[in-house]
Amino acid sequence: MIKSDLVSKAREFAEEKHKGQVRKDGSPYVDHLFRVADIVFRFKKCTRAEELIAATFLHDILEDTDTGVNELREEFGEVITLLVVELTTDKLRSKIDGKANYLSSKFASE
Repeated sequence: MIKSDLVSKAREFAEEKHKGQVRKDGSPYVDHLFRVADIVFRFKKCTRAEELIAATFLHDILEDTDTGVNELREEFGEVITLLVVELTTDKLRSKIDGKANYLSSKFASE
């Protein structure tokens, strides 16, 4: 893993915010964050690897914790916040899209 203050800060922030959360299989949620960060780490030669790995640790922070965009921006700045927002599932949008796809498939079959 890249040794940097930014990555360490993101990892520690995510560990604190996800404390006590578990995956469906019962494993600690933070294990998932480390696995994803390890995948991104393989691309460490890219010019913004430090920011990408930090964003990886934070990728579920907005949807799975009480952290808001403003807090994230204050802690990590605009670039990482924008990366995290792009990685965040918009649950309302997913529901709307899912319903629209369902309805269009129903109408198409008639």
